[in-house]
Amino acid sequence: MVDGEQHLIVRVEGVEEKISRFAEFVESNYAPGASVESIEVKDYEGEVMSIDSFRQSFMVSLLAKIIDTWEGMLKKWDDWIAETQKVLKT
Repeated sequence: MVDGEQHLIVRVEGVEEKISRFAEFVESNYAPGASVESIEVKDYEGEVMSIDSFRQSFMVSLLAKIIDTWEGMLKKWDDWIAETQKVLKT
């Protein structure tokens, strides 16, 4: 989110010609149903993460979310079992 709006930021690295072709492709090809108000191309002075590093980082963050979700589900399951056992004992 940037200023309360959803944004997608893509950082690419390469020779000027390939970056220009990529920008042209992006301007005319986006997901069906996507709402694209504008596309900006700017110079970026930082380091661009390799796709392999990005993929690894992304997968780790997804796995962390899955683990958090499963922990919550297991806690609820344990609570349900405890409550069921209480009811069965009465």
